[in-house]
Amino acid sequence: MRSFSYDRIVDDKANYILYRIKSREKDTTLVGLNFLIVNNWLQDENYILAEFHPYSFIDGGLFSKNKNRCDTLMLNGSDAEAHFIFAAHFFEQLTAGSNFYFRNQQDKLVELGISEKHRKSLSKTLSDYFRLVGKLR
Repeated sequence: MRSFSYDRIVDDKANYILYRIKSREKDTTLVGLNFLIVNNWLQDENYILAEFHPYSFIDGGLFSKNKNRCDTLMLNGSDAEAHFIFAAHFFEQLTAGSNFYFRNQQDKLVELGISEKHRKSLSKTLSDYFRLVGKLR
């Protein structure tokens, strides 16, 4: 993993090191999504966590659209496996060039504004994570 590309936070109580990519979208007033890599160095385990702001926007799912194909991405739980599955599906759609949508409070589909810079940041984080755990070469 290219750790120089990440802000590193050490949680001594939990024996975790948290990595957030420096190029992530940091404006939490915007509806958005970032990913956090968690390194449990004591157990030699790594996790990926989706970070939503505000968190409630994911309640109705995230929708992806690419050409004539539409998919629904759901975060089905808050455990590591649920985040891994969500990240894998999101990464697949991201690399396919999909646009992403969510349902707002009025139940209307709204595009999740992901700039090209943010798209690259998300892709780099996810590819680094999947390489780290041996799912990508």
